[in-house]
Amino acid sequence: MLGNNQAWFRVYFLFGEIIPCWWNKDNYRYSFVTLREMYNHKLLPLARLTSEIARVTSMEFFSTEIAVTKKDQDKKFVVIDYVNDQPELCVRTAEQGGGPVPEVVQHVAERMVEIAWRVREGMPIGVYRSIWMSRAKTEDETI
Repeated sequence: MLGNNQAWFRVYFLFGEIIPCWWNKDNYRYSFVTLREMYNHKLLPLARLTSEIARVTSMEFFSTEIAVTKKDQDKKFVVIDYVNDQPELCVRTAEQGGGPVPEVVQHVAERMVEIAWRVREGMPIGVYRSIWMSRAKTEDETI
């Protein structure tokens, strides 16, 4: 456990963007990793591991499952499911339970359309890496 969350993550890789989400493997619910959580729990290795998987596989869109184990004071990031080449994007109602964060699914759809347009227009799709997260409150000075 990290805070109130299982130390299990579903991280999306989307044409250079890394989208880390908490994933509860018991009820299949996703939630955003916030900037504060990224800092407090030292979760930057999620981005490094996901980038490395993208480099090795040459894939532009996938998700991966990463868990964090802790023995004594040693925290270790363990890649559980290296590459899901058909990431889960099925949004469910609250009654159905589980499923990815709707804003992530919307962002994936918008980015796919943008990439298709760029390819059609002969424009580069970009070679940068970024971490895509939910909007942080700008009045929070502690992050």
